[in-house]
Amino acid sequence: MKTIMKAYFKLRQNWLIALYVLIVLAGLVSMINDSVQWQRWSADVNKWTNSKDYQATRQYLKNDPKSEIYESGVHNKYINMIQTVTNLSKSQTYITPKKLYQAAPEKYETVKKNLLTYYEPNQSKVDRPLILSNTINKQLLLGGTSPWQNDINISLNQVAMMGEKVILVLVVIYGVVLLLDQICKFPPFIKSRTGHVSQLSLAQFIYWIVIPFSLIIFMSVLAHLTRFLFIPSQYISIPWQGLLKQGIHVVSLGFILVLAITFVHALVGRVIYQILTLCLGIPALVIAYINMISLFELQYLNEFLVKVPLVFCLVGLVMIFIPLIVRLQSNYSVEQDLAYIRLEKLRLPFYILILVCVLIDFVITASLYTSMRSDILSVVILLGLTVAVPIVFAKLVLNLDVRKLVIK
Repeated sequence: MKTIMKAYFKLRQNWLIALYVLIVLAGLVSMINDSVQWQRWSADVNKWTNSKDYQATRQYLKNDPKSEIYESGVHNKYINMIQTVTNLSKSQTYITPKKLYQAAPEKYETVKKNLLTYYEPNQSKVDRPLILSNTINKQLLLGGTSPWQNDINISLNQVAMMGEKVILVLVVIYGVVLLLDQICKFPPFIKSRTGHVSQLSLAQFIYWIVIPFSLIIFMSVLAHLTRFLFIPSQYISIPWQGLLKQGIHVVSLGFILVLAITFVHALVGRVIYQILTLCLGIPALVIAYINMISLFELQYLNEFLVKVPLVFCLVGLVMIFIPLIVRLQSNYSVEQDLAYIRLEKLRLPFYILILVCVLIDFVITASLYTSMRSDILSVVILLGLTVAVPIVFAKLVLNLDVRKLVIK
């Protein structure tokens, strides 16, 4: 294994070093940008708000408990601030001046600290309440005839580099590298030297996923630990528990996608077929899942699965797919790179899976949505796909010409 690691690093040395350097530079740029954004927000808060006007707004709310709270434009920005820091802006009912006055903090400094606090752990995703939002959206209104005029908006990065977009970029890079390595005949070369290709896959995984993910985690932790160097410490309260859960969530998502790409790479031979399988297969499975939930009215199951931590899903998928990947790689041969499905005994089951997806995605879709049945063009498209997809994939997967069978 050590020999394979050294050999692969020499083959992709420039690319790997470039990727690692870019990750570090991106982390440093992100830290600087976060500081600049907060400093800009702090300057706006100090410029457009003060204790005197805030206390005047509280007095206005106290003296006119039955008045329309948005009648006086001079107090609008402070009314909005009170609603924001007290979470009254999320209320679905009418907010009276009396309620605002009772909820408003007595001191302006309390409101200001709430506005300038960098981390807001209470802002979490609706579908996953234990996961932090990637960004914090802050708003400051400057008055006017409407509380939505002349506002200042800013987004602060709360998770450093541990966001879904960064992980997705790395996963895409990993998938592209697998294809390029196959085009460059790396698997046959390793097969001829070692007798198997599993060590090559492990080296690819370590260099393109494990090390980059580790660098991202390191740069993210470094960003959080150095916030106080650029932002006053009274505005920094790092929610380590929330960040840990966010990190586990994002990394688990990345590994699930890596597992899917690795499995397709081990199952499908020709490069163009791997791209076709990923681009069409994932949407097809998602549509099939949605249709089955709607058909059998299993919304409660969907709500349950959405709340299941991704790390548990990852563990289950690893137990299923890792043995399959190892088995597929142990039977690797150069000739398989020209086929759609590498192992002949798996071609028929794969084609049956395609037929099931066609049935669920096209036929059931037409039966579930009445608007499609009334649209002639939609019906024609669905019928065309229902017929064309099985014919095309019968040729690609099974090397079977359905037209000849129909003629006979």
